[in-house]
Amino acid sequence: MTNLLRLIFLLAWAGSATAQSVSATYQPIPQIRSPELRQLQIDWRSNRLLEGMAEQLSRQFTLSQPLKIGLGECGMSNAFYKSDAKIIVLCLELIPDLVSRILREQGTRLDRETINNIVVGALVFIVFHELGHAIIDIESLPVLGRNEDAADMISTYLILQEPALAERGVAGGLFFFSKPTSLIPGFFNQQHMSDEHGLNPQRAVNLACAAYGKEPSRFVWAMQAARVTNQRASRCAGEYAQLDRSVRGLLRNVIR
Repeated sequence: MTNLLRLIFLLAWAGSATAQSVSATYQPIPQIRSPELRQLQIDWRSNRLLEGMAEQLSRQFTLSQPLKIGLGECGMSNAFYKSDAKIIVLCLELIPDLVSRILREQGTRLDRETINNIVVGALVFIVFHELGHAIIDIESLPVLGRNEDAADMISTYLILQEPALAERGVAGGLFFFSKPTSLIPGFFNQQHMSDEHGLNPQRAVNLACAAYGKEPSRFVWAMQAARVTNQRASRCAGEYAQLDRSVRGLLRNVIR
């Protein structure tokens, strides 16, 4: 997967160097307890994957404060933004967890390249989601509603502006939100309803609808995958137009 990640980032994010407002940082290897995660950290660092992300984000955005992207062992499969340190943390556990989940749910039905593409797409969506949190915090952007919803919409918009990453990012995001239990009647309890995140099926529908609203012929498959109703589909073009206006307006001083 490392070579594919590197190739995708190079193809999608090639460009001239610029002053960096985003930088990469790694947890020191001796501090990582798991041998598997230690090797994964070594692979990412030797292929400069975080550096590639940071360089591209610096080309895309001008932030009023420096931002870091960090990779390390967290003790859990997660990714998050820490406002006090101005850092997006990618947990090493997240990467093998995504692969394991695909293999567990899909078995041998998918080839290696398809699995790689799903993992890459999920990581792209996750990174842009956490970037949304970072931009909201660093630039003190106004947010109506839940911060998590705003981060989802910023992530969705940014992914759709990257032609080489759009389909992978949408597919990865839909996979990330498609846990098998999500559609079981009665699965959601009061804890889910009270969570700061939207319900996974709703997040999947919002992502698919935005993609379809931007390019209907390209993202019909996303609407089918997210089980979007025809009634909602009829509004997707208008929803994307509003998303486009809103994000461009909010990020007018941030996007280069």
